[in-house]
Amino acid sequence: MSNLKQFATISYNGYEFKGPRNSVQLELQHVRDESGRYITHTVFRFSIDTWITSDSEGVYGDGSDASAHMKDIRAALSVDGGRFELSGFGLGDVTANTNDIDRDVNFGPKVTIMKMRNIGSGCIVLMWSIDVALKVCSKGDAVGVLGRLKEYVYAMRWAIKPNGCTTRIVEGHIEIFNNRSAAGELTVNVTADDYRDLIFVPIPDGFLRSQPQEYILSPNHQRLQFRVTDEEQLSENSFPPGVVNMSLEHSVSSNLFGDGGGFQNHTATFTGSIEMAKPFPASVGWAKAIMLMQERLVHAVNSLLKTPMITELTVTEFVFERRLSFSLKYRLLGSSLKDLVEDSGLFTKVQSTTAQAYRDSMAVAWANRGAARLMHDPTSDRMVDQCALNQQIQIKDQVAKYFLDGATGMILLQCPPERNSYMMLENYIDFEDSTFTVDLQEMSADGKSVTTTKRKPQRTGDGKPTIRFVVYGRSLRVGYLPQYPRQVESAWGSTVQLLVDEKKESYSLVSKYGECSIYAGKWRHVYQIQFNSDSEYEAARERGINGAFFKFVDPEKPDQNK
Repeated sequence: MSNLKQFATISYNGYEFKGPRNSVQLELQHVRDESGRYITHTVFRFSIDTWITSDSEGVYGDGSDASAHMKDIRAALSVDGGRFELSGFGLGDVTANTNDIDRDVNFGPKVTIMKMRNIGSGCIVLMWSIDVALKVCSKGDAVGVLGRLKEYVYAMRWAIKPNGCTTRIVEGHIEIFNNRSAAGELTVNVTADDYRDLIFVPIPDGFLRSQPQEYILSPNHQRLQFRVTDEEQLSENSFPPGVVNMSLEHSVSSNLFGDGGGFQNHTATFTGSIEMAKPFPASVGWAKAIMLMQERLVHAVNSLLKTPMITELTVTEFVFERRLSFSLKYRLLGSSLKDLVEDSGLFTKVQSTTAQAYRDSMAVAWANRGAARLMHDPTSDRMVDQCALNQQIQIKDQVAKYFLDGATGMILLQCPPERNSYMMLENYIDFEDSTFTVDLQEMSADGKSVTTTKRKPQRTGDGKPTIRFVVYGRSLRVGYLPQYPRQVESAWGSTVQLLVDEKKESYSLVSKYGECSIYAGKWRHVYQIQFNSDSEYEAARERGINGAFFKFVDPEKPDQNK
């Protein structure tokens, strides 16, 4: 072996390989990322053969006994993460853990093999191997700056449901270069979790982050695995801001109104549940539910001039969750069975929320660290020292705190205006003399028009033509007592007389919801039309005996109901 003492140096963890009897073999192993597309770093594998002797060229150059120092040498060369220097051997100088830019990038250097053989008295042959992990950059420089990304790889999967919706899953990991905070230390300054915010998986339009985002920090804390699942939504309606999950059913029905004498009762029902993302409180969820229900209630009022009257409301809070369920029923006044579905707002697209507003509101909940912003604290990362007793290792996470005022949703139970307060209004005319046929026609909702067919009159004692007929009907009205029809004028000079002794009117309270009670009204009025002459009657026949002989009270003018 040649004497390289004057210009060659090998040292590790405080031990310097002295003397002229050193030989070095170097093997470079290039490590690729998991995708196999690029080299992440290079492992320098040094195999060193040396003779440790007791002469002046020996272990400490002072002629001391080599065997007396072998325990210390073994200890120094059996520890990972020490300071390494090699120069002057013509292989290209290599250092590790001597400064901030030559750090071993894989918790090394790592000792691999140590062999010893005795040759006579005071001479030990040492064969020693060590791996040094560094990043080879341009011009062959080998560096190892900690905390830089080593890998960022991911794979994608797509699952398509029978309904055509797609579920997309993105899986991958990031890995960083890392080592002890300093050579020989048991702590680190950085972990892969510090780089979680580099992971960015955007959400496609029309998708929800439907499954938990998964992040797994590897045991050596160099690698962070992630899995993100986005699911396409079948409906074109977007969730309100801050909602993580919601169901809303809107149904309409028509049935006989209790004992109301056969009146049709048109009702609609909202049922559903809503779950809020952190940090939104459950009360915000109720406000969002009200927003969606109110949209369809306003549709009936503004677009169709119908009156929805809320009759029942149930809200259930799940106290230890950010979730609630609800049921709201309302009656749709002034609607016909034919138009019930349209009047209720069923099948109309939700207008009060947008996909963009929803995604913006979920930025905190869907962030890589969630609403809690949990972050692994590197100061809790401590490697075990088998030579130290009673070590205490404490795992810590940093938790972010959020404060958000609650919101309340409020539904006001208001009575409808008088002009739109009738659920039902029917009025009929019939003649007591059954020898003639008549048409019975329902009176219109404004209470003004009723028609019948022409017919012959009876004769009174004085010989004047007279017709006797009955006006009868029924009504359901919300918030106000029913009105009854009244004759206010006649035509052609004939006299229309209400027979007071045969006037029957009644109303009853059908149901009561707060201030909006529902009243049912019934009436039966007997009238007599007396013509002054046969010619007047004949003239009436020519023109037709119809509702022009009398008028009814206008429901929009309740002051006429005297």
